[in-house]
Amino acid sequence: CHSSCWLVVLGIYTMSPLSSLFVVVVLYVLGVEGTFNLQLLSGDAVCIDGSPAGYYFQQGAEADSYLIFLNGGGVCETPHDCYARSLTSLGSSKSWPKTAGIGGGILDQTKANPFSTWNTAVVQYCDGGRYSSNAKDPYPFNKTNLYFRGVPIVNGVVNDLLKNKGMANAKRVILTGCSAGGEGTYYLLDLVREWIPAHIDVKGMADAGWFLDTLDVYGKASSYFAELPGAFTLWGSNNTLKPQCLEAFQKTGDQWRCLFAEYFFQYMTTPIFILQSQIDSYQLSVLYTLPCAGNLASCNQTELQQLYKFANKFETSLVHAISSPKTGMFVDACPTHCQSQSDGSWNGTLINGHTAASAFASWYFNGTSVKQVDTCTSYPCNKSCK
Repeated sequence: CHSSCWLVVLGIYTMSPLSSLFVVVVLYVLGVEGTFNLQLLSGDAVCIDGSPAGYYFQQGAEADSYLIFLNGGGVCETPHDCYARSLTSLGSSKSWPKTAGIGGGILDQTKANPFSTWNTAVVQYCDGGRYSSNAKDPYPFNKTNLYFRGVPIVNGVVNDLLKNKGMANAKRVILTGCSAGGEGTYYLLDLVREWIPAHIDVKGMADAGWFLDTLDVYGKASSYFAELPGAFTLWGSNNTLKPQCLEAFQKTGDQWRCLFAEYFFQYMTTPIFILQSQIDSYQLSVLYTLPCAGNLASCNQTELQQLYKFANKFETSLVHAISSPKTGMFVDACPTHCQSQSDGSWNGTLINGHTAASAFASWYFNGTSVKQVDTCTSYPCNKSCK
């Protein structure tokens, strides 16, 4: 790949019955990149290994506009997995470079992207808990301490931007992110709204963060879901998620289900735009364990019916978002994940003649009610998929 490509490294945990293996997936996202400088934080804003958390920042020409992007990169759900993660760049800042070339999609540095001139902060994901983690005390493991500080990390980024990067004088702020960062956008958007002065407009855009609470194709809970209750406690997510949601699941003891946007969303108050695939490639493979997830064109008729069932359940889960007048949506039926970072998906996939980029811009800049939702009943469900 040449200099116009942005190198993204995503860490993904594969939940095997035998072991939890850490896999690094390298994606090249075509786009014009900019040079971002690392800003390390202080205080409680630390990665799993206790090293300072941080973000990459690029100053933009529009002094009053800020975009905060939460990076994704898998999850760790057990002390063993989180310890392993703490030895990588997804759990430690020790190997982070001082500068990074970043671009593509909503972060692309071309004039065609209306956000290319904004002050932009790209938050490094290093808490392992989808930014929901907020454990007050470290967790002792293997003769060291593990820290789960997702909320203090994002709070530290916001405070640093307010105090040192001019955001106190801003007119508008967007919180966004993909995958674990998309989940973090759901969890933290209302908190970010509280942390930022009231005169500044705050909105969100969550990409690939709507994970479906579902059994796999065999009618069983995948190991990913089986370990979530313990992860919820390990991360201290009960200190982060909406009390109303936690109370709704208190009787059944399933408060960990508030980690799913389909349950959490109805308690949110800050305007948000949902960018999502209803046949998300990561979910089809890791959570739903559809045998043909890696190549949907190879699905047999039984597997296609399972695919349509998943898509239908996904669309049903959006009921509160669809009925929310302040919520924008672009929910396509493309087998992909993290579309706001890919020029092809962001600017190429169509629903009723709209791209994700144009739909979000219309919702954000014009206040237009945007509810673009695909239906998947015959594969390929959307022939414009990139």
